[in-house]
Amino acid sequence: MLLLTLFLTAVFFASRATFQEQLRQLAEQARVIAVSVIATAEAGQMDRVTIARTIANLPVPSDGVAVMIDVPSRSVVASKGPSGVLAAIDPDHVPDNVRVDPDGFGRVYASALTNDGSCRLVVGLPRRMAWEQTAPIFKRNVINAGAWYLLSFAALYFFLNRWIRSVRHLEAVAARVSAGDLRTPDPHPMASSELEQMQATMAEMITRVRELQKQVVRQERLTAIGTLVSGVAHEISNPLQSILGSAQIVQSHPALPDAVRADLAIVLEESARAGDIIRNLTRF
Repeated sequence: MLLLTLFLTAVFFASRATFQEQLRQLAEQARVIAVSVIATAEAGQMDRVTIARTIANLPVPSDGVAVMIDVPSRSVVASKGPSGVLAAIDPDHVPDNVRVDPDGFGRVYASALTNDGSCRLVVGLPRRMAWEQTAPIFKRNVINAGAWYLLSFAALYFFLNRWIRSVRHLEAVAARVSAGDLRTPDPHPMASSELEQMQATMAEMITRVRELQKQVVRQERLTAIGTLVSGVAHEISNPLQSILGSAQIVQSHPALPDAVRADLAIVLEESARAGDIIRNLTRF
């Protein structure tokens, strides 16, 4: 809606400027007509009949005005146009701008004075001529503005739709990761290079989290194994120390037969080896 308002505002001001320019051109056209007739009248010394005929043949539309005024006598020499409008023209205050006449129509006036100041020709062209020149331009501007608005809206919708799809894809990936799914997402077309960079960063982050998860699982397994080995070593170490101590006490008996003493030496040796294994497990 804001975009449409901006377009219509631009069209309005552009059309208004065009209309003002057409009014200026219309005033210049009226001035050229007045100057041309005055110049012709001065060059040919036209009488009143010739002047009247010339004014009647001027390229002024039926709702336009052309009045030749005798300045000293303030009388009308010749005229063309609506009688009510002609009667409202004051010879002492000849219009020379845009005004609304008694018939309700706006006209653009211009006048020219002879060199001796004896006669003045007033030409008034209807303002509708400026609007008739502006209307096609205004319609064309409205059509162009409408077309540009539709194209802009379509382009905006296209880019916003791409952005929304890209953002929704990233949101879906984030939701999947938060649910525990650490699979690397497949690349998805993004609406901009920034979003593509974000997608690549998310994929890299997921890969790193998956690797960290593997390391955590491995460490938990090692911790469990260490706990198990430590418990086993502790449970075996106590009876093994008892066996080793008992064997040493029995071996120290003086009346012990040599065969038994040899067997006890084996028991002591293997017990010592088993103790070394238990200490190694504890260090592990």
